[in-house]
Amino acid sequence: MKSDLLRAIIFLVLAAALFMLPQGYTDRLRLKVYGLFASTDRAVSGLDQPEAVYDSSVDPRLRLQEMTNELFQKDAEISELKRELRNFIDFKNILPTTKIIPASVIGYKPGESAPEVYLSAGVKDGVKKGDCLVQGGAYVGRVFLAGESASMAMLLDNPGCVVAGRAIKSGDTCIVRGEGYDKAQAVFYTSLSAVVPGEKIITSGLLGDTPAGLVIATVSDYPHLGREPGTLEAPVRIQAHLSSLSDVIIISGGNAVARPGAMEGKE
Repeated sequence: MKSDLLRAIIFLVLAAALFMLPQGYTDRLRLKVYGLFASTDRAVSGLDQPEAVYDSSVDPRLRLQEMTNELFQKDAEISELKRELRNFIDFKNILPTTKIIPASVIGYKPGESAPEVYLSAGVKDGVKKGDCLVQGGAYVGRVFLAGESASMAMLLDNPGCVVAGRAIKSGDTCIVRGEGYDKAQAVFYTSLSAVVPGEKIITSGLLGDTPAGLVIATVSDYPHLGREPGTLEAPVRIQAHLSSLSDVIIISGGNAVARPGAMEGKE
């Protein structure tokens, strides 16, 4: 406070003296007065001179490597955003008659075989029982209880979650059901199947309100005799990352059919 008052007094005294001098000295003295004021301001404020742009103590090769790493990280973030944008555009194109509702996972309910999740969207947002959940183009599960502002969903690895599917290369139809934490099984109702490991299974739209064309899982082994007579079973690797869900899309509309092949083979 005292330093501000001192600067103000000095400036006023010099400014008053300036007006008492002959007109010819005005311009030069004005420059000196402002220069003196600026110097006084820096001295009182304790401001240092600007630092050099280049710091000779920093190894330029290390700095270059740091900048390159930062650039790669930003490129990865941009690529992820582009992927999410493509997925959202795909949904709009293949499911034009459905309602797409964004939601966040706001809680988990532990279970003996697999957890259930609470979602931040409910009836007032257009959610209804049976609607399916999607993450990045992959089937996640289905809503089994819809409240006014929130809902509960059963994930694909839950034994109570069953979705109708189709192997995209062989064309064999099946159901995919949960087997407990991050595990699922494809059941083919046939005694012969051309399904091979690495083949993707997509939703067929033949059961409930789940639309056709969403990626469910990838077959991880050859089919073997099922527990039910006349069936074959094959373990599958679930496409969605169920253990790290944060944001999902709820597809509501009922019995919508995706454009043929629109989501087939998409990661």
